[in-house]
Parts: sequence; C-alpha cells; structure tokens
Amino acid sequence: MFYGREHVVFISPKFSNKKTMKLLLISLSFFVTGFSPVFSQELSEIVRLQLMKGWRAESGTHISGLEINLLPGWKTYWKQPGDSGLIPTFDWSGSKNISEVKIFWPHPTIFSEGEEKTIGYKNKVILPLEFKPLNNSKLIKPKVKIRLGVCKDVCIPISRVLSTKLRSSKKKIDQEITNYFNLRPKLISKNEIVNSNCEIKVVNDNLIFKSNIRFSHNLPDLKAIAVELPNSNLWFDMPTFKQKGPSLDISANFQNFGEGPLILIRSRIVITLIGNLKSMYLNGC
Repeated sequence: MFYGREHVVFISPKFSNKKTMKLLLISLSFFVTGFSPVFSQELSEIVRLQLMKGWRAESGTHISGLEINLLPGWKTYWKQPGDSGLIPTFDWSGSKNISEVKIFWPHPTIFSEGEEKTIGYKNKVILPLEFKPLNNSKLIKPKVKIRLGVCKDVCIPISRVLSTKLRSSKKKIDQEITNYFNLRPKLISKNEIVNSNCEIKVVNDNLIFKSNIRFSHNLPDLKAIAVELPNSNLWFDMPTFKQKGPSLDISANFQNFGEGPLILIRSRIVITLIGNLKSMYLNGC
C-alpha cells in the first residue's frame, strides 16, 4: 500500500532531460496521491514477492530465489529496463551472516509499444540468488529492501522488505530455482569471436558508444541489446543495432552521472544479446 513519498523510491538516471523529468515527477506524484483506498488495498495482489528457502550447496554458499508473481497483464523490469521503466534495486544491508549476494537474471521478454521497447517479465519469474555466508555453520538471515516498478495501463513504483532464515541443514535442490537459473544468459566464448572493437564518440555534446563485433558463426535474430558497465556511474540508453550474418554493429548514447573525468574500462563492459528464446553476453570489447 502507498502511505507517502517513501514509496516513490527510484527515478532512473536515464530520465535526464527537463521535459521527461517533469513528466515523470507528475506521474509519480499521481501514484502517491491519486490512488483510491480500494486500489491501494489491491496493490499487494498485483505483485507478490517471496524469498525462497533454497538449499545449501556443497561449496558452502546457499542457493535461494526471489519469486515474483504478477497478476495477468502486469509486467516488471529486467536489470536494464529498456527505453523506459524503473530499474530494480536491492538493499541487502540488513542481512546477517552474509558476505556476498549474487543475483542471476533469467532470459527476459521484449515488450514493444510503438517505437519504444522495454525489457522485463510478465506473470511469474524467479531470480536465482546465491548467498555467501560469513560462517557456514550458522543461520543465514537475508533481509532485503526491494524497489521495482510494475506496469499495465499505468506504472507503479513499489517498495517491499523481505526476510527469511536459511539453514545449513537444507540440502534438497529446488528444481524450479534450477530451471530459472538455466535460463540465464550464456557467456559467449572467446573462440566464437573473430574480432571486436569499441570506441567513444562525441556528437553534438552527446556521448555515443559504438562497437563492431564479428563472430565465427551467424547470429540468431536479435530482439534487443543491452550495454552496461557494472558498478559504475555510466548509464547506456537502449542501443540501436544492425546484424548481418556474423557481423554486429551497435550504437548507444550514454551518460556519466558521476563526478570527475569519465573513465571507461573496455574490458568491464558487458553486452547482452537478447533473442526470442535465449540470451547471451560477452565481457569486454
């Protein structure tokens, strides 16, 4: 339910021009003040979230999952939402006996609305999680503040806090989590890449990332591409691309939301290629 401004939790950094920012703030103001009590009560039914118990792996890490269930017709977003949308965020700082959390994103769906494309999930998705404990013999107590957007005819930013207890004695593998884990994008091996290069151009004060990649085989038809530099202040817009046989040309505007000089380490760039049924990614260019 919406109780106040604390539920307006995220504005994607891509909304940087004044016109778009103004429209977004108006929309978010409506989300906070415009809902009837009946709609607010139904909000908890639109999206249901839970941390799954999972199992303790032989390596000592605990495999779990965040289960997201949406009412028919509603969607939520992938880690890169596309041309519009809200980026999901996760704050694990309230957890106990956890030194590291990894989130695995299954193959997403591409939604087209006019000329805009967004990337996300509908109906149900499980995001597999891997927790690395500080002490393997003790309980793992994950606690997470989740911020994400759900959309149908309108888009609603929501915030939820989830917690659970994960025991080291639980060893049985959860096949449903495993199935979603197997849907994650697959790494493209170096043997599949004949050559690749990327460069930065400045055109009319816009920063543009360009990359040309030639593979050792023809690519399947791609529906979308995402470019990211993890753990940085750089935001890449939804790229345009051209594919012809084994060749792929990518172009994306990007912005630097940090202070100081722009530092772009090419080996850390992640490019995800999203097809109809599967996704794949490569590190560096």
